[in-house]
Amino acid sequence: MSIGGVGDRVLLPRRAPRRAPAHPGPAADRAAGRGTAAPRAGSRRPLLALVLATWALVVVPRLLQTLTAPKFRVSVGEEGAAPTALAAASQLALLGAVAAVCLWVLLTRLPRARADRWGSLAAALGLWGFLVFRDLYAGHVPDRASVLFPLLVLAVWVLRPALRDLAVLAWLTGLTAAVSTAVALVAPEQGLFRSVRGEFIQPDKQLLPGGVLVGVFTQGNNLGQFLVLGLPAVVLVARRRWRLLLVVLVAAALVWSASRSSLAAFAAAAATLLALALSGRSPALRACVSSGALAVATALTLLLPFLTRDDAAFSNRGYIWRLSLAAWREHLLVGHGPDHYAAVARFANPLVGTAFHGHNQVVQVLVTGGLVHLCLTGLLLVLLCRRAVASARAGSAWPTLALVSLLVSCSLEVSFGVVDRDFLLPVTVLPLAVLLFADVPRPGRPALGGAS
Repeated sequence: MSIGGVGDRVLLPRRAPRRAPAHPGPAADRAAGRGTAAPRAGSRRPLLALVLATWALVVVPRLLQTLTAPKFRVSVGEEGAAPTALAAASQLALLGAVAAVCLWVLLTRLPRARADRWGSLAAALGLWGFLVFRDLYAGHVPDRASVLFPLLVLAVWVLRPALRDLAVLAWLTGLTAAVSTAVALVAPEQGLFRSVRGEFIQPDKQLLPGGVLVGVFTQGNNLGQFLVLGLPAVVLVARRRWRLLLVVLVAAALVWSASRSSLAAFAAAAATLLALALSGRSPALRACVSSGALAVATALTLLLPFLTRDDAAFSNRGYIWRLSLAAWREHLLVGHGPDHYAAVARFANPLVGTAFHGHNQVVQVLVTGGLVHLCLTGLLLVLLCRRAVASARAGSAWPTLALVSLLVSCSLEVSFGVVDRDFLLPVTVLPLAVLLFADVPRPGRPALGGAS
């Protein structure tokens, strides 16, 4: 070491290497302009309240309706049983509760919110804004539930919770499976799929004798979608025995629901989890597995309706896709609006009676919102996939599993909605918002959840 002048050298005793200082926390990182993987302090309880309130908004009114009114299959254009006073009141109260929690988060946390991720926020809110403006221009007033999308997105953007805080979603998914199974066992006429005449419907696709499980929902496919999209959060549960119990409970309900698209999504997520586990501690290999799984699932959803030539394929979905794509070509840019399938059913329905939607996310997006809707949705998907791959590189499997399940489910169903599909809010919009705004976990030992 040179002290005082050239050539003056003082030999100092060697010191032990200094330990890196402890991480100073998010505040110091923001002051220094650095990113951080530490979640905002105190974000766990508000997120828990959001998840619980949103889940209750979906499940509780449907459970009350199931217990207090007849339930039967309804075709497109037909009216089902009117909501009972109890179910309607609970839905209105819980809708207000979700909005109140979101507003409370915004009012109390917004002044301290991190001013970043503006691009992701703009992508999510821009998609919602386009659809609302498109609907209003076409004379269609969005329902009350559609206002929850921007509130939930903004609340999660302010909170910046950790990925692991979504473990509660796994428990709520398991509870939904348990309640639906119990309803079918105690009151089969309410928990199993039946016709308006009270006969149990036993389609060819059913996997178990005795009927198709619908639980608190009205269709087996709806129950299957809800369960399979919430199940990936099970990897965030700490104890292995609880993870196993939840998987068995949900898998049994999925099989009973006979939702083949949901079973395919379950199998795809399981295969992806196995591949991630076999990738070991190599971050590059984990990122490669994540990228490959997401690319295959995206290609499946995007190309399947365009490559299908048989009208009878996938339970007549080929026919629905062909007519839907022909309708989209009449309005390439902005589509026909969200009520296209209901409008077709009111006048002259060339589609089958169960075509409530496009039965494929890409078809639904094109028919209802055109190429603009597709581009905005694609941008949001790219951002989510980038976050999932980065999380997989750092050792977190949940983001990849959640997106693979969603994409495979979207190949034969419509499993994501911004101003519709409100029954999937707690298993799609909320967890995807967390993925979009949560910090990528710090690189470390790979784990099932891996969330930091």
